[in-house]
Amino acid sequence: MPAGPATLARRATLVVLAGGGSRRLGRDKMALPFGESTVLGQTLRQLSPHFARTIVAGRRAIPPEGVRAAAVEDDQPEQGPLAGVIAGLEAAETELAVVVGGDYVLLPLQIPEALLTALGRAQVVVPRCGGRLQHLVAAVRREVLPVLREAFAEGVRRPIVAFRRTRCDVVVVPPRYEAQGAFVGVNTWAQYEALLARAAAAVSG
Repeated sequence: MPAGPATLARRATLVVLAGGGSRRLGRDKMALPFGESTVLGQTLRQLSPHFARTIVAGRRAIPPEGVRAAAVEDDQPEQGPLAGVIAGLEAAETELAVVVGGDYVLLPLQIPEALLTALGRAQVVVPRCGGRLQHLVAAVRREVLPVLREAFAEGVRRPIVAFRRTRCDVVVVPPRYEAQGAFVGVNTWAQYEALLARAAAAVSG
């Protein structure tokens, strides 16, 4: 019997990217308060219980208390998210992994589950929402590590550019996820405040 989405997540490693300079915010966005935790803590609490293991990758790779996660530093700090993807996959012990940005606080589990289900013969699956590829969320087979390392050595820093060198498929997700802020990160104060408001509305509503 084929493995269902929940079964696939239990067999996969969650790689959460916590690097980046947060230059537009002027402070570490992962440590910003969010609900009863932080931005990073909220992302981890929402997703990590459903996976076999969780790895936080980046120079700010410090999981909050109460969350079971391993921390790994990428070898190339401030060199873009691809370095964190590589570091996380190197530390993974499972064939399958899901990579997400650490500031995707409203990303629902249904998205990673859909990507894992769609892997099939592909090596990487990324979502398309609102007509755009969402390159900081992906289901990845660990076997692509040599390709990603080679791309990084050649100067590639964006994961989606490296992913295109693999057998990469795309899953179109319903537009309601864009409306819910599933793929909105914390890159500006306006985005941060909007995410806080959406989360508060979801709790009260």
